[in-house]
Amino acid sequence: KASLDEKPYLQTLRRLILAPYLVHAGTLLADEEHNSRVDEQYEFSFLVLLGGIRIGMAKYESSCEEIRILQLQILPDYQGQGYGGGVIEQLLRLAGQGPVSLAVLKGNPAIRLYLRAGFKVVGEDDHEYHMKTDPCGYSRLN
Repeated sequence: KASLDEKPYLQTLRRLILAPYLVHAGTLLADEEHNSRVDEQYEFSFLVLLGGIRIGMAKYESSCEEIRILQLQILPDYQGQGYGGGVIEQLLRLAGQGPVSLAVLKGNPAIRLYLRAGFKVVGEDDHEYHMKTDPCGYSRLN
């Protein structure tokens, strides 16, 4: 679980990961807006660690109905190596047979990860695809 001391790291991580996709989507956010997004539901923020080294973060909330992934960000040097998929796999296991939902910015290549994991596009708006797993199970990433 992310402590309040981790907030500057999470703010920097968010800007580093999301800025290119937000520009592509035509959405520019000021630092204050990025910081505000980090602050939203901060209690659901978790660090992704590799041998004690911070390589990313996951923010999700769990209810009786579903798990909703609010953010998943992996540092660029660690992307494409299965770490994001490992986080998704853990959340799918945690959900059991229940659904997992998320939104991904259009143009973000992470959509391929989510599709491989069994997510389906169930809606969209101007900037994001809304995705969800089948409540009867999911496809494994491996």
